[in-house]
Amino acid sequence: MINKKYSRSIFAKALIHTMGEMKNPQAIEYLFELFYVAKREDVQLEILKALNRFEGLEIDHFMLTVLKKTMYQDTQRGELRTSFCRVIADRLPQQSIGIATQAIEENPDDSRVIGNAIDVLGEISSQRQTKKINRYLAKFLSNDFSRRVRLNAIKHLYHVARHKRQIEEILVGLESSSKLQDQAGAAYLYGVLSVSEKIEFVHQLNIVTDRRNSTVLFSLIRLGMSGPEYDFIPLLREADSKQALNYLKQLYRVREKRFRYLVYSAILERYPEDVSHVLHAMRDSFKNFDEDRRVIIEEAQRRGIAISDDLLYLVQ
Repeated sequence: MINKKYSRSIFAKALIHTMGEMKNPQAIEYLFELFYVAKREDVQLEILKALNRFEGLEIDHFMLTVLKKTMYQDTQRGELRTSFCRVIADRLPQQSIGIATQAIEENPDDSRVIGNAIDVLGEISSQRQTKKINRYLAKFLSNDFSRRVRLNAIKHLYHVARHKRQIEEILVGLESSSKLQDQAGAAYLYGVLSVSEKIEFVHQLNIVTDRRNSTVLFSLIRLGMSGPEYDFIPLLREADSKQALNYLKQLYRVREKRFRYLVYSAILERYPEDVSHVLHAMRDSFKNFDEDRRVIIEEAQRRGIAISDDLLYLVQ
């Protein structure tokens, strides 16, 4: 059986939630400090939600500072913590827009910051259906900007009819490019946006890359093609600890549970000896893999796969 003993994070989230419900002003400073001490994203998110129940300029200032720091993080494509953005932008939409546009203006040559700021603006636009933001984002479709910036803009404008033709022309160019990074960028978007009619393009790119490109593999998994979940396992097995964590973070961003569970099923079926390694990596990722770990552990036990006692926790 799964060990029913829970450790700090689940108690921390429950305590943080209670603090928010009680709205005791004395808890504010503690929550500020705890946010930067907490390592897990879901714990930090619970802190922001608790703080959101309080009124006051100090809360606003703290949240905008978090938003700005989030935009300046050295993130991989798609890694920006949009869950933070949703809470902060819902409370302070105009200020959040101002901080994002200011970050772009102050960092005209930094694709990382611009890409993250576009994600913030895109998140606000998706919440509020803001045409003004969409018009602003449209300028980043230009060839004057880097691939990363253009991909982020496309991700948020793909379903906006006004920009459909321009985006389709860009994607055709990426598909036919001689650069693998361009083709993989198109594949990434097709996966994230669930563009099922492009599954054959992504599948062929997976073959061309000898099934060794994680971005392409995860796009196929997102698009529901069976088979790539088995291709992912050798990548994970051969990766060093840092790269393995990056792969798991990519997996974490696959929103539909059923697709993630296909990967776990493949691991349990073909590489049962690696189950503990995967569970360790999930714990070290500081992502909220709690439900995923429970599914893996229960199925491993059903199959008689041994798992060390320190991994038999529902949460870390």
